[in-house]
Amino acid sequence: MARDWSPINFETRLRRLDGVYRWFQFRGNPARDREGRIARWYCLMTVVDDRRREEDAL
Repeated sequence: MARDWSPINFETRLRRLDGVYRWFQFRGNPARDREGRIARWYCLMTVVDDRRREEDAL
């Protein structure tokens, strides 16, 4: 059964090797071939830690 993957967008916290957590936004878009199958994903991960801390402070 084929799954219809659509673009993804979410925020998550990841822990660095030194134990500090940082917030990241992850975005991904599937690139499809001529038959409509996913050939690859294009992804972007952005640090949004400062923005999240400011939002929490409000």
